Amino acid sequence: MSCLAILAAGGVVSALCIDKRNGCVVAGVHDSIKVYDVVLYKLVQTNSGHKDSIRSIIHIPERSQYVSASWDKTLRIWNSYVKRGSHKQFSYASDMPPEPGLET
Repeated sequence: MSCLAILAAGGVVSALCIDKRNGCVVAGVHDSIKVYDVVLYKLVQTNSGHKDSIRSIIHIPERSQYVSASWDKTLRIWNSYVKRGSHKQFSYASDMPPEPGLET
């Protein structure tokens, strides 16, 4: 099986979380949270504020929030990315759209 897409993170990825509500991948990249839209294959949101590397991220869909834990000894609560338009909840890799220009 081949890779569908490569998204440049711009640093070491230390934590990952899936935002099923918005069809996004949420990555902890050093001291920032980067949110990637898997339909558009692009960065759609960056949250900065930690003073050291992020260790863990969770998504709380009921509150539209991400919670991150960092080596800076803090937990931070962030507003999650809200995709405008469709709110299809992605659940499996087969639900993910193909890369633009690829036929399936």
